[in-house]
Amino acid sequence: MATLAGCKKDTTYSFTDNFGGDGFTEYSILLSEHDGSGSKVHTEMLDWPEKGKKYVYTASEHSDKVKVKIQAKIGSTDYIKWIQQVFYLEEGKNIDITLEGTTVVGGKEP
Repeated sequence: MATLAGCKKDTTYSFTDNFGGDGFTEYSILLSEHDGSGSKVHTEMLDWPEKGKKYVYTASEHSDKVKVKIQAKIGSTDYIKWIQQVFYLEEGKNIDITLEGTTVVGGKEP
C-alpha cells in the first residue's frame, strides 16, 4: 500500500454505520482527515447517520489518513470513543470504513 504526502481530488473514502445509535439520546460520527505529520486537515460530521447507508467523501488535497470518532450520549452521560484503527488513503482509490458491533473502539485517539 502506498501512502501519500497529500491526496489528489480523485481519492475518496466511504463510511457506513452498521452499528447505529440505538439507545442513545445523541449520536454523531466525526471523520477527521490528517496529513502526514498528524495535523488535522478537515473534518466531516454525521449527526445520526442512517444505519447501513454509505456516505462517500472526496479527500482534501493534503490528507493522507482518516480517523473516526464516535460521540454519543445516554441521558446525561457522554461517550467519546475512537475506532482503534487509522485508515490510510491511497491515491485514486476509495477506502471503505465500516462501523460494526464488533469494531474495536477505545477512549484514546489511535
